[in-house]
Amino acid sequence: MRPWLIAATACLLLAAAPMPARALHVCTGADGKSSIQDKPCERPEAAPQHVPLKAQEVTPALALETAKRFTDAMQARDVHALRRLLARSFVSRITRPDGKVVSLDGPRFGEYMSRGLAAAKTYRVTRTCRHEPAADRAGAIALRCSYSDRMELFQRVATSQGEELMRLALEYGEVKLLELSDAAAAAADAGPGHKVVQR
Repeated sequence: MRPWLIAATACLLLAAAPMPARALHVCTGADGKSSIQDKPCERPEAAPQHVPLKAQEVTPALALETAKRFTDAMQARDVHALRRLLARSFVSRITRPDGKVVSLDGPRFGEYMSRGLAAAKTYRVTRTCRHEPAADRAGAIALRCSYSDRMELFQRVATSQGEELMRLALEYGEVKLLELSDAAAAAADAGPGHKVVQR
């Protein structure tokens, strides 16, 4: 057989062979714009105004400032900062339309936020919080918050508003979020008979 025919046959066989799929990453740049790339997104350091507060004990004022930093990080679409503000035992509870409560741990919540914020063309959020002493637990400060957000996603605009409960505590000398639950999930948590779906 001729050498050029062997080389041509080998090239054709290689071209026809299945190639491994390449991962695509949706990344949000410093300007807030999303891009798709074939390498993992850079993980920049959190902006100074979004880092966890250092403290000896958690107080209502520190909890309110941490809630503000969390909201500002969401507004800036700074997922890295969002993750740094979550305690290791963080849980988010969200009530689905069917009434079941979905529970997300810190890594799953971070991934959920990362995907949502990266896919959104625009995202705006406001949150107003007040200390809720009746909902405080040992070592944790509770905040009752009203929020309103607006997201443009796939040429559609989605808005939502509601009430939520935040609990914040000290973790290794930093004020962190322990819990973020919508009002219905927080009420269900306080009473008997609620259904929780782990995600």
